[in-house]
Amino acid sequence: MNRLKTKFKEAFFAVFPLTVIVVLLGLFVIDLPTDSIIGFIVSSALLIVGMALFTIGIDNAIMPIGELIGSRITRTKKLWFIFIVSFFIGLIIAITEPGLTVLSAQLSEAINPWILLIIVGVGVGIFLILALAKIIFDLNLNRILMILYGIVFAIAIILTIIGKSDFIGVGFDAGGAVTGAITVPFIMAFGIGIATIKGNNDASDSFGLICLCCVGPIMLVMLLGAFSGGTITSGAESLVHFSFNDLTSIIFQTMSDVFIPLLIITAVFMLFQIFLIKTPKTNLFKILIGILFTYVGLVIFLVGANGGFTSIGKEIGYLLADYNKWLLIPVGLLIGFFLVVSEPAIQVLGSRIEEISDGRIKRKTLMMYLMCGVGVAIALAMIRIITGISIFWILVPGYIIAFTLSFLVPKIFTALAFDSGGVASGPMTAAFLLPLGLGACSALGGDILHDAFGLIAFVSLSPLITIQILGLISNIKARRTTTESILVADDFDVIELEV
Repeated sequence: MNRLKTKFKEAFFAVFPLTVIVVLLGLFVIDLPTDSIIGFIVSSALLIVGMALFTIGIDNAIMPIGELIGSRITRTKKLWFIFIVSFFIGLIIAITEPGLTVLSAQLSEAINPWILLIIVGVGVGIFLILALAKIIFDLNLNRILMILYGIVFAIAIILTIIGKSDFIGVGFDAGGAVTGAITVPFIMAFGIGIATIKGNNDASDSFGLICLCCVGPIMLVMLLGAFSGGTITSGAESLVHFSFNDLTSIIFQTMSDVFIPLLIITAVFMLFQIFLIKTPKTNLFKILIGILFTYVGLVIFLVGANGGFTSIGKEIGYLLADYNKWLLIPVGLLIGFFLVVSEPAIQVLGSRIEEISDGRIKRKTLMMYLMCGVGVAIALAMIRIITGISIFWILVPGYIIAFTLSFLVPKIFTALAFDSGGVASGPMTAAFLLPLGLGACSALGGDILHDAFGLIAFVSLSPLITIQILGLISNIKARRTTTESILVADDFDVIELEV
């Protein structure tokens, strides 16, 4: 019971600030309809309840399942078996990730949603194999990422030359959207299980999987765009107000969307349980109860996100741009700052990092740097929507800064930063921030595809810089402490000589 109270308290303080900002904005600045404000408050309450139950389920079910499967397949010492299982796990959890549904809906007229999901799933599966190879063979994550992103930007340049630049922002957004509420904790735990059996005590081994799994979808979706002859519509041309009548259909649709991935994960786990894992019945029962908590919590959370947050996000963007477009920048900064802590996977990542680092990396400190980064990212996205500048003017300098920092910080911070980039762009980003940008772009009469898409990519980029800045500051402090200790030791030596 105490644990449940703690989870509710954490969820409340994660969602409450954003709720207050939106309500005050709606009442005193842009005159939001009363139904929309009430719907947003109800949705916020659903988010709090859903996040609390979901995180309990993740701790009791998804994380243990991932660790058990990861450690058990590693014990077989059959590399081909590890890679085949990893590919299918990556494929399955990617195509069933609820966070991808928002993005696929925006692209339905250009790409069949199932084709997009399969392409993204294949990308995650292939690059999950690469991520595991990085752990098993002690490959340098920094070098891998530099090579991969070099290829990504080479593809982007080619797309620009051949007139297919439409899919550059979409590709980056797909890489961010795939790392959602189910994918992140499972992949993270899967990597921890493999790293544990490997016997290396280096904590950085258990990080880096998520960021590598983001790169695959970016590449494949951009390549898919090169062969696509369709056009992309955003669905943001008309402004739709929140309606409680829509909640029934949203609830049933969400129940279905969440049930399928959790059923597949449960079925995969039960197969491993029968033939390989054979965990005690008490642990098995605890995991099954945890899956139930995960299902109920995620359904409630996504109903809140897709119910009130999506429609009001588009309304705020549209009305604010119509009222004063330059207000989009500070409002975007403020909303981005507080919204990232309401991402369920961020809570999981923060707790796991604090645990693995033995408290050396505090969750509160990590959250503050993430909040600052995402706030700036949304402000930059709003500047792009207002001015219509190319996505390259932000992504290229951003990644240059990120990779430069990677040479100056401990490698665990590089892995952590790139993982955080994927985690920060979860279902809340897709359900609220992306509609915010779409609404603003529609009101300003901009090009939806070129000016609004890519927002998720900015959110994914920001932690790469801010978390590595945290690592740089920590590194400088550690060096100062070491230097002071040496000086103190030398002083004692001098005293002893003088005596």
